[in-house]
Amino acid sequence: MMPALKSVRQSSVPSGGEICQAFIDDDSSRQVVSEVLGEQSGISAAIETGGVAAALRQLKPDSSPRLLIVDIAEGDDAASDIAALMSVADPSTRVIAIGGVNDISLFRDLLAVGVADYVVKPIALAEWALGRGFRLDGEVIAYLLSRGRRDMPSLVGALEELDRRSLALKRPITVPMLRDWLQRSIDERR
Repeated sequence: MMPALKSVRQSSVPSGGEICQAFIDDDSSRQVVSEVLGEQSGISAAIETGGVAAALRQLKPDSSPRLLIVDIAEGDDAASDIAALMSVADPSTRVIAIGGVNDISLFRDLLAVGVADYVVKPIALAEWALGRGFRLDGEVIAYLLSRGRRDMPSLVGALEELDRRSLALKRPITVPMLRDWLQRSIDERR
């Protein structure tokens, strides 16, 4: 689970309000966020198509969600866009930005304007898996991103190893398989 989700509780939302509101541009990322929020966390969410501009049009200070997940576009000035969004949101709203760029400078800039977390879009991993000839469920991607190293070389290495295990066991890659592999990796390092 994304660290920023841990502090979001059903009881902390005014009655009639959404716990989470998400503005995400692509279908696969919307699906992953929906799975992580609904199935794994039990968080009530309204997930809409769009990014920062859509969030700015809809967000009101008096009806801000406890958690706001927003897609940032590549090439834009993401930090200033998010800062504008946060100036409209209630100060208690936690913001998670998602985007396709794995860049520590971007991450630091987003943290500096008050973002709780930045998550690299899982779509890159899903596309990589499809290119290798296997399907990777959003639940597996979400688990890997929340519990493993998040730099691309480590993620690709993990998926290569999981693909080898999947072929050897003649089973699809699942969260239990990933959990077992991560635990064995930790045990081997000791």
